[in-house]
Amino acid sequence: AGQGYNMTLRDVKTLIRIIKSKIELGLPIDQSINYEFEKKTKSQNYLFSKGIDLIYEIFNFERKLNNKLINQTISFVGKNKKLNKVFKLIADYGSF
Repeated sequence: AGQGYNMTLRDVKTLIRIIKSKIELGLPIDQSINYEFEKKTKSQNYLFSKGIDLIYEIFNFERKLNNKLINQTISFVGKNKKLNKVFKLIADYGSF
């Protein structure tokens, strides 16, 4: 839960950066902002949403098999502070 919210916040920050950059450079605030925003966010958001879909399908498959291996693995990984830091960076910024 909250993945879409995080993605929206990241997108808003990107849009604000683009607008600030245009203003600082004395460039017009026009449709070019839309193009630049799409160029910077489209692939990242596509991968993010496909990753969420993949996670859903994995858990759905696990449920159908009545197997707890994935849950146990995630629980184990969740206790690893270094991995959690990496996953948090990916969630916050979309990449390393």
